[in-house]
This record gives sequence, C-alpha cells and structure tokens, in this order.
Amino acid sequence: MFFKDIHWMLMLGTMICLITAAHAEADAKHNFCTNGGFEELNAQGFPVGWGGFTSGNFGKDAFFGVSEDAHTGQHALWMKVTSEATVGVNRAQHIED
Repeated sequence: MFFKDIHWMLMLGTMICLITAAHAEADAKHNFCTNGGFEELNAQGFPVGWGGFTSGNFGKDAFFGVSEDAHTGQHALWMKVTSEATVGVNRAQHIED
C-alpha cells in the first residue's frame, strides 16, 4: 500500500511539474520586464510605454515631463514637487496574445 501511495504521489508531482514548465515556457514568449527608454514619444509628448502618477495636484504642486536636456539620447524625464506630494512614473505594458 505504501508503494502505491508513493507511486501516485510521484505521478501527481511529475504532472504538476510538467504543467508548470509548459505554462512558464508559454509566458517566456512575452518579455514582461523590458527596459523602457524615453526616446519615442506619444502624441501627448510623453514616453511611449510609461505612465505618470502623483499624490498631489498635477500641474500645481507635482510635475513630470520630458526634457531635451539629456545626458545621453534625445530626451530625459524630469520630475518636480513643491509640496509633500509624491510623483513618479511606472512602465505601462500593453500585452497582446
């Protein structure tokens, strides 16, 4: 009886590993962690693939945008706060199947 239980557990464990590996291989086709740049701008003049956020009043005490004063490349990101607000940017990925 003990060996039948172990055999069943080994079979189940193997099946779980194979399913997990197949799922991981399918996800590997999508690179969810890309290194975004600031060179390509959208119609609003903000870097493609990026989204901004603030805890303050955007345009009043929290600002972010694109500058041409870049160390390398054509554009750089700038952020400024004039209060206790938080400002930042996150990568915004659109994932297609």
